[in-house]
Amino acid sequence: MKLKNLFFAFVALAGFAFVSCSDDDDEQQFSTASVEENKALIQENGLAMLSEVKAIQSSPSGLYLQNGISLITGYDLFANNTQLQGKNAEVLTSMIHPLTLAADLNMSNIASFAKGDVNPMVLYISNWSKLTGTYSWNYENREWDYTKGGDEIIIKYPSAGLSIKSKGDDAPVNDAVIRFYGLKTVTGTYAWADDATVLPTALKCELKVYSTTYMNFDFNAAYKTSDSHPSSLKVNLEMQKYKLAIDASNNDTKGSASVKLTKGDQILMAMKMDAKGEWTAAALNTDPEFGDVIASGNASLQIMNVKVEGNVDVESINKAMASYANIVIDSLSIAAQCDIINKNAKLALCFVDSNRIIAKIIAYPSSDEEWNSETQQYEKEFEIGFAFQFADNSVMDSRTYFSEGFELFLDQMESFSGN
Repeated sequence: MKLKNLFFAFVALAGFAFVSCSDDDDEQQFSTASVEENKALIQENGLAMLSEVKAIQSSPSGLYLQNGISLITGYDLFANNTQLQGKNAEVLTSMIHPLTLAADLNMSNIASFAKGDVNPMVLYISNWSKLTGTYSWNYENREWDYTKGGDEIIIKYPSAGLSIKSKGDDAPVNDAVIRFYGLKTVTGTYAWADDATVLPTALKCELKVYSTTYMNFDFNAAYKTSDSHPSSLKVNLEMQKYKLAIDASNNDTKGSASVKLTKGDQILMAMKMDAKGEWTAAALNTDPEFGDVIASGNASLQIMNVKVEGNVDVESINKAMASYANIVIDSLSIAAQCDIINKNAKLALCFVDSNRIIAKIIAYPSSDEEWNSETQQYEKEFEIGFAFQFADNSVMDSRTYFSEGFELFLDQMESFSGN
């Protein structure tokens, strides 16, 4: 049985054993604020997070990157590079991976790095010698001029894009410069590759407008000799006052990953997990059922002043859930599985600053209408959902409770957990 719900897919499916919000598991203390005040504080926290993400996207760093990506993709950066033959679009998408990550904090990109996935980078890294040189935006011809030479990829363009200029005006200055440099590689063989593959061990990327740096991207990785999958991976991204740090490792029997987004000294978002289990490439490349990959571990989730923590008896849940692996999923079976989780998991939503519980997190039978293309009808599907149980024992479905900012948080957790 797979746990499709976001919280429990991240917590129970992965088998995380958390450190509890309270120092004493038997005497967990609720927040002294009223239930209504707690609800309001969570929503304010979610909206604050959403505001920060929008602030990053609308900051000079975000806007300059978005303008560059628009010109790079809209006018085919490689059109005048005759060294490339075919697959230009795929190579281009691969190359701008760090730029799209920085421009809008794309969670699928963040998740892929956190899982130790370097596949998006491999295509352009293998074509590096054909890509190096200087690409300069030619305003008059509306195309990219290319000059071969050097060991870096340099892209020069107007930081404001084309929106403020029209044909006939003075050409905008190519004041923005994106550099891809410092590449180091190792040659390995993936199970899916017929030939040896060039894998990146180090790479840097930066965006400057005149002398001011608006983005720094620093990538480092090491690989297992057995199958060339990453044994460690680090990504550090800086955009003025914002920083994103991604760290992942895997030695086949233990895997870990962490993601932290900060604004100065303030943590905006943090996710961390460290777990033992079957972390081989063969196991991870399958579609694992409950408990197949991870045996035990710990994790934490935080978004600004709210965190999710608790305790999970992984072994008991795995054993009890095994009997539901091949049965029809209906309301009764889902209810029984929710009982298993609630019996063996103590999870809570807590405030970071006070370390007090806002609400306990409980599993409950959830349903949704899904379109069946064969019957051409909507059909009810049952799955494990979650709800918040407050100090007054009132229960609220998180989907009707979370504000837009926390919907973003859930999307982030979904991407991070790979569900």
